Amino acid sequence: MRLLLISLLLLLTACSDSPQAPDVAQQSVAQNYRIGHYMAPERGRFANSFWIEGPQGLILIGTQFLPEYASQAVDIAESYTGKPVVLAMVLHASPDQFNGVATIQRRGIRVVSSAPVVEGIAAADEQARQRFAVTYGEAYPEHAALPEALWTKTTLFEAAGLQLKLLVVRAGQSSAHLLVDLDHHLFVGDLVNQGFHADLQFGQGKAWLERLEEMDRFGEASAIHPGHGYAMAARDLLQQQRRYLQAFQRAVADRYAGAAIEDGDVKVISEQLMQAYPDYGLVDVLAPGIRAEWRRLLEQDHAMMKQAGSDD
Repeated sequence: MRLLLISLLLLLTACSDSPQAPDVAQQSVAQNYRIGHYMAPERGRFANSFWIEGPQGLILIGTQFLPEYASQAVDIAESYTGKPVVLAMVLHASPDQFNGVATIQRRGIRVVSSAPVVEGIAAADEQARQRFAVTYGEAYPEHAALPEALWTKTTLFEAAGLQLKLLVVRAGQSSAHLLVDLDHHLFVGDLVNQGFHADLQFGQGKAWLERLEEMDRFGEASAIHPGHGYAMAARDLLQQQRRYLQAFQRAVADRYAGAAIEDGDVKVISEQLMQAYPDYGLVDVLAPGIRAEWRRLLEQDHAMMKQAGSDD
């Protein structure tokens, strides 16, 4: 379906008015669907949820970092469109995608993802819980509910009267990813962010760059809807994300000395990245990402030393 030359940006609540108010907009209109955008406030780590309005209801993409914002995203989408959410989707094994699953399931909404994403949720939840559970207290979910694991390979899927192309892809920002393609609008979760630091805590920067190259080389997307930030032309946003990851890896590699990382190393690298990207949000993801990338370099060195020893 070709996108009509109509563009709506109806800002319902501007996050600039209050750090705890969400950012909500109806982004685009086509002949048989509309795309809406909900961004959680700072307390919800600015996590995005998108709704796709089809003839038979709404599809919600991303279930939010905190359950209270999962409920708010559903309420706003349904109030704004006058239609029910009939399906929710989790795009990768990160808490800003899966923490709201139980809340949405309790509302009688089916929540789905790919099998590889679901398989990665338990480990990701354990790691995230160590970082966030104490800080958020009772607001943080007691446990990670699992979406239905429906797909193991790229496929077509019908929901809300629309046909979606679902791409099951390998590790990148997370252990596995599900991409949703509707009429060349590509929903990618945190594989791509706009205006926010990348969360590299899983130490998969190399794989992440490979996924971006694949999206750029084989994709037909005209617009990318990111995990954080605002939708942009696909090629521009992919280029931004690629340059950021390359800069991140260079900053760590330039400081890397072949030994265990120290707090001073983290501080220096963090300051360098904040200076290079002064307007980027989620600064707190830098430290765990720097440590993970440093660990990846150590493991790479150890593997090379082991290989050299076996060759002798």
